[in-house]
Amino acid sequence: MTAFALVFYSCGLFAFGGIKILTQAFYSLQDTLTPFKVACYAALVNIILNIILMKPLYHGGLALATSISALVNMAVLIIILLRRMEGFHIKSVLVVFGKVVLLSLIIIGGLHFISSFYWGTLTQNKLGTFLTLTAIGIVTAGMFVLLSPLIGLKETWEIIGKLRSSGKDKGNGK
Repeated sequence: MTAFALVFYSCGLFAFGGIKILTQAFYSLQDTLTPFKVACYAALVNIILNIILMKPLYHGGLALATSISALVNMAVLIIILLRRMEGFHIKSVLVVFGKVVLLSLIIIGGLHFISSFYWGTLTQNKLGTFLTLTAIGIVTAGMFVLLSPLIGLKETWEIIGKLRSSGKDKGNGK
């Protein structure tokens, strides 16, 4: 039952994080009222979708309604923010977002294929489960970094370069 609900919650996972970032963007513009108003409308959407989706999908419908309302919340915040910020080029952001989604889907497919062979033997106990999940996390991060250049996602290496230079600055007492 938990897995069923989790599938629907996972659909809105990026929206939950996006709302947090967008809200901070509004706060930096000294506007706390807009995210609040949008959240109120999103809550209303959530309630309506709860009523509609609860019957056919049971508890999964509640999770799906929450994810959809988060997506609506995020979309409305993006639209309002773009209207306020002149000169912001959404196209470049969407291109990078698309590349990240594509790369993530490739990695998910690869991990699903690999885990189908090993999951049952490595999750016999809690330590095995922990080690398996840790290995999956490390492999996922490694795959993301190594496959980024193949789809032209240069931002990954830019971030790594900045992290490296920031670490060197701290090591030199700067």
